[in-house]
Amino acid sequence: MFLQTEQLDHMNDIEPMLSSLTKMSIQHYILGRFAFCNAFFDTVGINTHRAFELLLKASIIKATQDKNVKKFGHSILDLYQKHCDLRIVDSAKRLKFIDALQAFEEMRYPDSLDGQAIQIQLASKVICGTVVKFGNPPMMNVVSNLHETDLVFKEIMEQASINPELVQLGLREDGKRALFNGNESFLDATITGSQY
Repeated sequence: MFLQTEQLDHMNDIEPMLSSLTKMSIQHYILGRFAFCNAFFDTVGINTHRAFELLLKASIIKATQDKNVKKFGHSILDLYQKHCDLRIVDSAKRLKFIDALQAFEEMRYPDSLDGQAIQIQLASKVICGTVVKFGNPPMMNVVSNLHETDLVFKEIMEQASINPELVQLGLREDGKRALFNGNESFLDATITGSQY
C-alpha cells in the first residue's frame, strides 16, 4: 500500500521533532544517571523527570502525529497514561514509579514547593516499585531507584518502537561510564564491574 503524498510530507515534518525529543530525553537520562552515581541529589530528579517527559512526548507524538507538544504539559502521570492508552499497555504496572517521579517536577519549579523541603534517598537496586513519595509538608521524601529508572526508560522506548541502541550512539568514554555503570537494562560488554 502506498502512502499519499500529504501523508509522507506530514511524516517527514514530524521526524525532526521526534529525533530532537528522543535525543534530548536520552541526554537527560544519562545526565540523571551521572548525577545519581555522584550523589547530586537535586539534579538526579530534575534530569530524570525531564528524560521521561521528553521520551513520553516522543511516544505520544509518534503515535498521534500531533506535533503540538505544548498541549501535552509536564505531568508525567498524564503523559504516561496517554502513552499507555495509545500503546495498549497496562499503566498500573509502573504507576507507583511514575507517581514518585512526578514529585521531581516540583523541584524544576521551586516556587510550587511553598516552602516544603524534599529529601531524596538514592537506592541503586531495590525491588521494583520502591520509588516512593512519603511524608507531608514541610518535608517530602523521595526514594530514587536507579535500577527501576533504567528498566522503565528502556520499556517505554521499546513500547514506542524507539530503538534502545540509540542510547549509546555517539557517547564518549565518560558518557559510556555514566550510562553503563551498574546498568542491567542497557548493557555494554566493554564496561565491566560496578561499584553500585
